[in-house]
Amino acid sequence: MEVSRIFIYSICILIISCSSEKNIRAYKLEKKQFSKSIVKDDQGVNSFNDLSYEKPDTWISSSGSSMRLLSFSIPYSKGLGDLSVIKLNSRGGGIQSNVNRWRRQLDLPALSIDEIKKKISMMTGNHFNYEMIELVNDEDGRSFLCAIFFLDENTYFVKVSLNMEGISEIKSDFIKFCSSLQFSK
Repeated sequence: MEVSRIFIYSICILIISCSSEKNIRAYKLEKKQFSKSIVKDDQGVNSFNDLSYEKPDTWISSSGSSMRLLSFSIPYSKGLGDLSVIKLNSRGGGIQSNVNRWRRQLDLPALSIDEIKKKISMMTGNHFNYEMIELVNDEDGRSFLCAIFFLDENTYFVKVSLNMEGISEIKSDFIKFCSSLQFSK
């Protein structure tokens, strides 16, 4: 008896909620607007999203996810690399969690912090020191070249995704770009 009552109520709700009208409802939500303009000064320094940087002329600005401060497509002999710059609060989870997250993206096993430290290069930039690491899946050739900037209140990550043959082609430009970065507070 109780089951039939629930069934009847369910059918009534279904009939009431259905409509023979073929209307499509559209909703508009307000989206926070960011400056989309890149400003270039007389010395070739670009400014965008509170960042200043110098980039190679061959790099092409691209759109990325909403988390990205900057995105570039980087041409090399096997295609295009995808470079992103993101900003996280505080330490951004730290080196081990981020490097292992990137390794998982390449289907590589996690490493201990000691193993990671052996693979990291300490780099001296024009304005900030940073850490750089290469991650390569030797089986399929996918790779990342990553830089990590630990600043007082934020952490910035620069990551380029490309085929492993491309690392040697773009590495010097990547280092020049990372070394040129200035972060506004």
